[in-house]
Amino acid sequence: MLLAVGVPSGSRAHMGRATSSLRALVAQADLVIHARVVGVEDVVISQDRRSVHRPALSVEVLEVLEGPAEAGKTLRFVQHGHGVALYRSGEEALFFLRDLARSRELRRLGSTGTLRWYSAQEHNEDYVLSPASRRATLAAARA
Repeated sequence: MLLAVGVPSGSRAHMGRATSSLRALVAQADLVIHARVVGVEDVVISQDRRSVHRPALSVEVLEVLEGPAEAGKTLRFVQHGHGVALYRSGEEALFFLRDLARSRELRRLGSTGTLRWYSAQEHNEDYVLSPASRRATLAAARA
C-alpha cells in the first residue's frame, strides 16, 4: 500500500548516495582546505522569480591542501546540492570547494563580492575530523 500525505503534485523525492572517493573530491575541487567551522547561516538566491535557500559556512582555514587560500584567514562559502553535509560550529573538517563561476545556478552570488566558493559535498562526504581520524584522513588527502 502506498500512502502520500501532503505531497504536492509534481513533486519528487531525491534520494542519493554519494559515490565520490576522497581522490575524486580532491581532483574535482579548485580549493581543498582543512578548516574549523565558525558559523552557519542561510543564503537566499533569487533565480527566475523564485528564491532558493542554501546553507553558507564561515570557516577558519587551518591548512590549505590545494588552491588559493591562506591559513589563519576566515573563508565563507555556500553549500549546494541535495542532502548537503551538515556541520556545527567548532567542528574541524576537510572541505572540497569549487569556484562559483563553475555553477550556472550559483555564479550570480560571486558578483556580490561576498562569496567565491561553493561545496557540493553530500551528507556522507562531510569528512569531519575527530582526534582519532585527523592524522590519517589528512595524510590521505595530501597524497
